[in-house]
Amino acid sequence: MVLIPALIIAANADGTRGVAVGHVIVACLIVIPAYYFVISRSGIHGRALIRSLARSTLAGLAGALCAAVVVRVVGHDLLRLVAGGLTLLVVYLLLAMRLRQYPRFASGVLDLAGEH
Repeated sequence: MVLIPALIIAANADGTRGVAVGHVIVACLIVIPAYYFVISRSGIHGRALIRSLARSTLAGLAGALCAAVVVRVVGHDLLRLVAGGLTLLVVYLLLAMRLRQYPRFASGVLDLAGEH
């Protein structure tokens, strides 16, 4: 009920960029607090939730930052897409997964990196 009017206003104000900003604003002001309210009523405490999401969130941010750097360096559009996506994937997997729990995966990554 809130998203559509917000996106219409945002699109009229700033086009595609406005729609993106409108999504973020609605998510931050309406969706996240609503989810938090429902989850907290089910007995899950906020600190436990934040703690469980911290590793993957930080891994995603680090992956996005690395991908942004790669995309700025690579020239060709298709190569940018592939290199940026692979960079994001590899950084995220390395940081988000506990490599000790996945020894086969860790071994493969180290082989690819030439460190094994």
